[in-house]
Amino acid sequence: PPLEIDLILMTALQKTRAELFSLLNNSLLQSEENIILELIKRRIKGEPIAYLIGTQSFWTMELLVTRDTLIPRPETECLVDWILHHFTHSEKMCVADLGTGTGAIAIALALEKNAWQIDATDQSPEALAVAKKNVVKYVTNQCRVGDITLLVRSAGIAFRAKRAVFENEKTTRCEPGCLCL
Repeated sequence: PPLEIDLILMTALQKTRAELFSLLNNSLLQSEENIILELIKRRIKGEPIAYLIGTQSFWTMELLVTRDTLIPRPETECLVDWILHHFTHSEKMCVADLGTGTGAIAIALALEKNAWQIDATDQSPEALAVAKKNVVKYVTNQCRVGDITLLVRSAGIAFRAKRAVFENEKTTRCEPGCLCL
């Protein structure tokens, strides 16, 4: 599709879409051709465009994605919208984003709710590295990213919901005023 072609060219040539049009009559360097051909081959094999270009739009952001993370989906934006609709108060609230991946949910909530403290965790160190980069780009200290064992709130709350799920416990409890995702 034309949009994918534009995205591949923009990535390979490190140009904006507008800059691409100004280059229509220019010849490509061999190294640029090689990059374009490699990206096209990967796309033909079915690799998602987001992994090829390294980013994915989500909410109001352009998030870094890698093969170490899932690609944020439009359906996940519906989850963010649902949370914002059902938790309308603006007072402090703590949120645990378990299995954060790119940090999409945590960052979107942090951008919308300044009073919320959001802890984002993942069992994958590589995914946490991606989430940290995205958090640094979009939010300040209201969103912490780290291993689940490091996310202990100042009030002494430890989020161990993921372990409970793996141990087949029937319920996962969060402290009052907290939301576990």
